[in-house]
Amino acid sequence: MDKGDLTLPAGGGFLNLRVGAIIIKNGKFLMVKNPHCGYCYSVGGRVRFGETLEQAVRRETEEETGVELEIDRLGFIHEAFFYGDGKENAGRLIQEFSFYFYMKTPEDFSPVCESLSNDGQEESLVWISPDEETTFYPEFFRKELKQPSKEIKHIVSDERINSDANEEMLLLLPSEEYVGEYTAYRREFLDLGDSMDGTGPLRRLSDPLDWLRETESYRDPSTVPEGKVQATQFIFVRRSDRKLVGMIQIRHCFNDYLEKYGGHIGYSVRPSERRKGYAELMLKQSLGFCRKIGIKRVLITCLNHNEASRRTILSCGGVYESTVYEPDEGEYLERYWIDLE
Repeated sequence: MDKGDLTLPAGGGFLNLRVGAIIIKNGKFLMVKNPHCGYCYSVGGRVRFGETLEQAVRRETEEETGVELEIDRLGFIHEAFFYGDGKENAGRLIQEFSFYFYMKTPEDFSPVCESLSNDGQEESLVWISPDEETTFYPEFFRKELKQPSKEIKHIVSDERINSDANEEMLLLLPSEEYVGEYTAYRREFLDLGDSMDGTGPLRRLSDPLDWLRETESYRDPSTVPEGKVQATQFIFVRRSDRKLVGMIQIRHCFNDYLEKYGGHIGYSVRPSERRKGYAELMLKQSLGFCRKIGIKRVLITCLNHNEASRRTILSCGGVYESTVYEPDEGEYLERYWIDLE
């Protein structure tokens, strides 16, 4: 993120002003792909302080395609509320105003992407058909770009959860800010002899800094520990007192064990904070991240005698599939699927 980008911290989240370029050729539109995430996004980026919208979209288009394109017309004004999934904004509510411009596309247009994403990953350009199953944002492109209109359309997308309690909770990537909370969280579970689902290696690592380093290694496919899968760890923090009340781990893919027993998501709530609805809020917030990384159906499992976990999964749209026996722990697990499409 450039220092001049119009991204402002607000209410525990961020306010963004963004522009996007709609570049269409042979019935397909140009999108940007980042290998670090499971979805594509529009050519464009944040407006810089002092720029007009048109100046911003021309600059972003040249930066990301290597070609100067002329603007045809403004196509969409998009208000979006969603939860971030980047290093700087993971789990934070983002309110974004985007202005999408149709660009004039020459017949000999041949883009070359040389830009980097906010997380330092090399981006690439891909042509996408509206009917492809690829996950991309904004989602309304799929419908609206099949037959482009001459009108300027105003579209609102809102991924927020309709709950007053949710406004008091933050789903965040772990950081050193909460080192003391990780230790206290771990101690409560050890004192009760309870399982630490969704906490990664927290049980075996007494030093919270060691836990931070290892959970960070799971996020990058090139550094995932042997025998494990790429996963993103989140913490669930109460805004009022900055207390850690829950943890949730999202696995980007399966190995044999996860496909049968573990599922995409593991989570836990601090014993002293249970029966307050935090598990449901945490799980609902995390589903937005699952959708962003391209997971279309989320598998979640729970012990067949864990009524609280079963209710949480059902409240988030889980549909029971089957019960399986896990031989290592000698327990029966119920399998549920949540459809995100």
